[in-house]
Amino acid sequence: MPDSWHTDHAAALSVAQRIGETVEKRNNISRLDSQYSKYDNEIRVKMKEFANVVSDLRRTHIKNSQSFYLTRSEVDRRQGMLEELQTKEKQLEQLINGNSTRPSGFDYDQFSARSSANPWADEEDIANNMDVSEIRQHQQTLVREQDDGLGILSQVIQRQKNMAVDIGNEIDRQDGLLDDIQENVDRTDSRVREETQHVRTITLKENRGNCGTLVY
Repeated sequence: MPDSWHTDHAAALSVAQRIGETVEKRNNISRLDSQYSKYDNEIRVKMKEFANVVSDLRRTHIKNSQSFYLTRSEVDRRQGMLEELQTKEKQLEQLINGNSTRPSGFDYDQFSARSSANPWADEEDIANNMDVSEIRQHQQTLVREQDDGLGILSQVIQRQKNMAVDIGNEIDRQDGLLDDIQENVDRTDSRVREETQHVRTITLKENRGNCGTLVY
């Protein structure tokens, strides 16, 4: 199953970086400068694009969180990444609508080319601060989490398989009942036809007997 969540997240970071750079360019020139209006329009368009990407990421995250192919730690990790994007969106809005200073806590380094190109950069940072044994232990933890996710997925598949078998058995049972019903209907229909013919025969004999009596 293809998962483009990290690719879309990287795209959102890239858009945010361009917005931040454009805002700084705009804020460093006079409002009377012809470029100011150009930058301002570009910022508005990019902010709308950024908001749409964040909204799509939020919907995708909610949908994926209800599936079984993501581990709990990956769901939590993506939730943290999404919250950071939402925070940056508010900070960008403050920067756009405020003065030339950056809002408190705003850090363009988080929108660097390295971060936008590599959504797994934090994993690399973790590895750089570990020795060999710690890296091995970290990898083993990740493998266990993946195995847990695969185990859950396997259980779901097995449960669905059992349900399919039960449904198949129930269909076979219902088919057997329908065959019995049809057989009973055919047998009853045959009896009705026999009884009808028998009644006709008796009626015909009675009529003939009455006719003979009248002649005498």
